[in-house]
Amino acid sequence: MHIKYPTLLKIFFLSLLLCLLGTGCDKYSENWEEQESSEKEVLFLYKPEKVEMNLLEITDFSIVFEESASLAQIQERYDRLEWVVQDEEGEQYSFTLMNAKEFTFKWGHCFYYPGTFKSYLLGVKNERIVYQSDTVTLKISNTKDFLRWNWNEFPDKTISENSFVNILDPDFELAYFSLDNPDQKGICVYLLNSEQQDEDIFSQEAFRKLYNYMEELYGEPVVDKESADLNTMYEAEFSYQYADAQPLAIWKTSKSRIVLLEVQKEWKSIYLFAEPL
Repeated sequence: MHIKYPTLLKIFFLSLLLCLLGTGCDKYSENWEEQESSEKEVLFLYKPEKVEMNLLEITDFSIVFEESASLAQIQERYDRLEWVVQDEEGEQYSFTLMNAKEFTFKWGHCFYYPGTFKSYLLGVKNERIVYQSDTVTLKISNTKDFLRWNWNEFPDKTISENSFVNILDPDFELAYFSLDNPDQKGICVYLLNSEQQDEDIFSQEAFRKLYNYMEELYGEPVVDKESADLNTMYEAEFSYQYADAQPLAIWKTSKSRIVLLEVQKEWKSIYLFAEPL
């Protein structure tokens, strides 16, 4: 069975209403719910794998069609499908799921910050929103010992290098690996240089972004590079210490100690290293 399309009269009425209310696809209207018609025909549903998760926990999201339809029919109905996420301050982020060249039915994402987020799908035709899915509220917590890990659940074997997909902000995508020694718990996190920036420029950006990230999640560091106690605390309190590393800031939580490091080997790298207290 194929998707049933709205009548031309419905399309005309909805397009006229959206035009009068000034709704476009570049800036999504905050009053969309007031603009929705009860006669709107639902063509697809938005399905998160889960609605409550910890930050940096990979979660799958998908589009489920109520009735079968070919890709050609879907692309005839919509020029573009967008996944929209709105944070508690009303800031909106979007990811294109379908355009003229590609179509994504299922995608993964990690939320980098705790909070409550509204999420939904938009169907766009001729630069007008012609369909909005039901809004799903996503609740992201920050309850683990460090980012997405609890130390008592830490795997016995070394974690191979991996990354936290961030499709809503690809310029801030983190990767991680564990210590080579499986008997010693510790995790290293760093910023991916996806744009292949100059080493010195990128290291400055990585320092700023990782410092700010830790500050937003765990507050101000107990010491930073302006303190004369920084090196002393790093050498005295961290059971594992990188060779050729200079500490830049240290945080402490009830379960973890965290250090921001500048590591100089073949090239300069900025790492976050965390271990249990």
